Amino acid sequence: MTEINDIINEVKKIKLGQEEIIIDPKRLQINEASLSKYLEEEAVWYDYFGRKMADAEFLLQAKDNEYDVKYAEKFASHKESGCSDKLADANAKSDPEVEELKKSCIATKHKVKSLQQHLRAWDRNHDNAQSMGHNLRKEMDKFNSEIYLSSRRDSTDSSSDLLEDIIGST
Repeated sequence: MTEINDIINEVKKIKLGQEEIIIDPKRLQINEASLSKYLEEEAVWYDYFGRKMADAEFLLQAKDNEYDVKYAEKFASHKESGCSDKLADANAKSDPEVEELKKSCIATKHKVKSLQQHLRAWDRNHDNAQSMGHNLRKEMDKFNSEIYLSSRRDSTDSSSDLLEDIIGST
């Protein structure tokens, strides 16, 4: 069974063409001390992963197109040799080049889905960060009012004691 520490420490690398995209779950960790820094950097990371997802979708479309072209070539070749439509389709789909392109399309779809899921995690984490910030502000307001009331009571008590000392001594 996977533990939370295993998940947090699992850095995933996605290769898109010549570029490698690193998905590090530690970037999504926030606490009271890191909340401000997280909120400052969040949009930059979200933009980065959004652009990489767009790149992955472009790559997927290019691979799908390459697959379609190769499949059509193989289908036409088998059809010209006298095969029926069903046999030409079966022969084209079982061609090693076509199979390899199909596998490449499937792998690229997985990369796109991985990036989509990572962006969803950023969305959810944004909500969590907003909630954490709201709760921290509420706590600070509560503590500040208690400190203010407490110090006011202390100063009021000492003022009345001081006034009594002054009045009583005359």
